Amino acid sequence: MWLVLALVAAFFTASRDPIYKKLLTADINLYVLGGMQFIIAGILLGIVVVITGIPPVESGFVVAVCGTVILNIFAVWLHFRAIKLGDISIVSPLLSLTPVFAIGTSFIMLGEMPTALGICGIFLVVLGSYVLQWHSQGESPIKILRRMRQNKATLYIIAVAALFSISANFDKAAATAATPLFGSMVIDLTLGAALIALSPLEKRESIKRSLSFSTVPWLAAIGLLFAIGTWAQNTALTLEIVPYVNAATRSSAIVSVLYGAYILREGHVKWRFLGAIIMLIGISLFAF
Repeated sequence: MWLVLALVAAFFTASRDPIYKKLLTADINLYVLGGMQFIIAGILLGIVVVITGIPPVESGFVVAVCGTVILNIFAVWLHFRAIKLGDISIVSPLLSLTPVFAIGTSFIMLGEMPTALGICGIFLVVLGSYVLQWHSQGESPIKILRRMRQNKATLYIIAVAALFSISANFDKAAATAATPLFGSMVIDLTLGAALIALSPLEKRESIKRSLSFSTVPWLAAIGLLFAIGTWAQNTALTLEIVPYVNAATRSSAIVSVLYGAYILREGHVKWRFLGAIIMLIGISLFAF
């Protein structure tokens, strides 16, 4: 069940990327974009919480919420900058590095450790993300690494993967201290309010563009996609260890490659599909 939920989260996560790209290239305020996304998602989840009832909250919930909110403020800024500067069929798949970082962070924070087969799956996911960087047959690994190092979008998204590997542990702690639904709602509303409060850090004109009549429907769509994806991911986190869930949700790379190829018309499709297939093989190992 956890794998199905993680794959659902992956699909809805990747489905936001083309909308992000559209809005960010229109130079809207990234804090408003991120903030409205979380607030709309939090409101939608809140409606369900009101209907199903507010659960009891155990100790540690507030600390977990504060921890993930602080980390995700930085992660959101870096993520949006990476999407604005790079191709989503390259940038988004690199989030597959999250479970590699999570092997260390979840062991330190939660005492979780994947099996040997699980570790093989995680590193296949990472290998696939490396293949995504190839531009031509026979291109040397050194050249690929040099290009990655010189690409700001690549560096930004690797930093995001590291931050997500830590924040996912706080997400799990919040979900287990209450419920995945209630935890997701509180995190989304808190993070959304924090990002909106930071929006004046960018130009005032970008705030007006962010709240224009033509932009608001796109923000609502992102909020809906985010609400479903967050609920699915946090529920999966309560059923399986963090590195596995993180790796499975990074199958969003496959969807991102499809979006990049057929919607945004990005290049080097052959290598990006090959990388996505390798990642899918790695993900399949988690089911055993």
